[in-house]
Amino acid sequence: MREPVKEKHLKFQQGVFSSVRAVGQRSNLTRLQCLKQRKGNVEVVAMSERRLPLRTQGSSIEGIFEAIYHDGHPRFLVYDGAEFVIREWVTIDGQKYRAPTKDSYPYRPYGYYEGPLPEDKVIFDMILKEFVNYLDNEPIDKDISAASVFATYNQEQLETIPYLIAIGDNEVGKSTFTSLLGHLCYRPLLGVSIPAADIYGFLGQGENGGCIIEDEAQGIEQNPDKLKIWKSGYKKGAVVPRTTFNKDGIRIINYYNVFAFKAAASEKLPRDKGLLQRFEIIQMSQGYPPMEWDDDPEERDRRLDELRNILLKKRMINKQRQDKLHEKEVHYVELRGRVKEHYKPLLQVTYGLPVYDRLLQHINSVRQQRIDELQESFDGHLVRAVKESLDQNKGNELSFEQIWEELKEITGASIDPRDNRSLLTDHFGRVTKYRVGHRLREIFATRKHISKTNDRRSIQIYQFDLTKVERIAEKYGYTSSKSSESSKQHTLGEYPPEVKSEAGAMPEGTKTSPIQPLDTIDSLDKKSPILEGGDVMLPDSSRGSSTPPITEHSEPPTIPATRRRGPLVLPILPPTQPSEQPARDPPRQSTTPPSVKRRERLVDRLVPIVPPGFVSEKAVDK
Repeated sequence: MREPVKEKHLKFQQGVFSSVRAVGQRSNLTRLQCLKQRKGNVEVVAMSERRLPLRTQGSSIEGIFEAIYHDGHPRFLVYDGAEFVIREWVTIDGQKYRAPTKDSYPYRPYGYYEGPLPEDKVIFDMILKEFVNYLDNEPIDKDISAASVFATYNQEQLETIPYLIAIGDNEVGKSTFTSLLGHLCYRPLLGVSIPAADIYGFLGQGENGGCIIEDEAQGIEQNPDKLKIWKSGYKKGAVVPRTTFNKDGIRIINYYNVFAFKAAASEKLPRDKGLLQRFEIIQMSQGYPPMEWDDDPEERDRRLDELRNILLKKRMINKQRQDKLHEKEVHYVELRGRVKEHYKPLLQVTYGLPVYDRLLQHINSVRQQRIDELQESFDGHLVRAVKESLDQNKGNELSFEQIWEELKEITGASIDPRDNRSLLTDHFGRVTKYRVGHRLREIFATRKHISKTNDRRSIQIYQFDLTKVERIAEKYGYTSSKSSESSKQHTLGEYPPEVKSEAGAMPEGTKTSPIQPLDTIDSLDKKSPILEGGDVMLPDSSRGSSTPPITEHSEPPTIPATRRRGPLVLPILPPTQPSEQPARDPPRQSTTPPSVKRRERLVDRLVPIVPPGFVSEKAVDK
């Protein structure tokens, strides 16, 4: 009789369990036959663990975990707040997960650093030293690159993350820059012209928290899907929706997480304005770094692997402590707008390090540089024209002609001789009135209406929110400290203190746009009749009514009115003297049929070619 089958303990080697061997007399059973014959705990556990889902990093019952390679096998490095432990699997919400193999991710696998962790200053100096060894560019660019690497290991604790782009000609170190980031950044996807689908697949799982590093990134703005990822992925919680169909043909909308640090290398800057503003430009040029990237690759990989293993353990400690980086105070500088989005995360992760002061000095220079760039742009000249015109007129309404003339004077432009509706400028080319009006509505959100001057000429009137104008002007560096303080004392949509009615303060909670009487245009008068509700008396030109002459002793004429919304104030026409010309006789009624009139008009338009000496019959009859 055959002896019972005995099993050996199953060992997990390189992601595949060793086969079960049957031992005994006359026993040559295969593994499948052995599993069929005995349904013991060993076989059930082996088959179930082979089907466990994969996980790279996160939080489990055992503690904070990261997938690494230890002794040639995929394992989890787990930190429970007291010590680091190597485990084969972790448990999340009752479900077990195992670590993926090194073929499952696009970066070099992490390992286990056994020594004591250095201080933050020492770790940052180690990162900075690598950029000094392999790059020969501006020192501040190396500081920003090293701080960005430091920030990738704290992405979950930041509200925004900076972007880097290396710009330069061929053979200036752009590939070295991306390769160095690919070695040091946290779980990066490094590639050349990475398709959008690959980025969605890498970041879309929601738990990877990796980085995107793209070489030869020319033309990012030409791919709509990649443009969505790059333009929205710098803020925490950013997702991009994608519509797909399941196997049953049902439409499903999937939301992919795109928040991650991103870096690129390109020969040209992106042409998309919004995308370009999200980049910190690293200018690359021909240089002579102390070390070449291909010098002693084994020593290079050993040194960089040790550094990234230190950074991984530092990340787990910070995550376990729930260190709130966003609560650290950033002193000495007021960060606002795009500058805040770029540099606040770098200041947070380098708080207390020597590089912190160097970054602050750079931020001050960048702020001034950005203001200069804004002022030199077309929008900057337009904002200046509106601001100076409003300051001169002391009102909140301007005619388009006033803005047009002020813009012409500021830019030093001339009227296009072929089209008087266009300006010819040195820096912006041909500027049309349509372009100016379009930008006025986009920048200031103005309200426009039509008015008539004394000579019955129609003009466009733009109404501005003075509070909004002050804040926009402050962005472009055109505001004074007094106006800046005044604009901060009240919110948008509320009356500023100097615009409130003299009859009394506005009720609490009331929000309306600030409106002032139009007293800046010579053709308009504040004494025009105004109907209830702010509507204005306008002459009804469609009825063909004429206004009788006004003398010293006559009563003011009654102007037929139509209702019009807005704060427009129309003037009463000035008195005119009676006409001294004698009245003309009424026109006589024509008896010529309409068809004959049309034929005569057509004949008059013709220009006959008359030979010399020719006399027409009509002339002979006359």
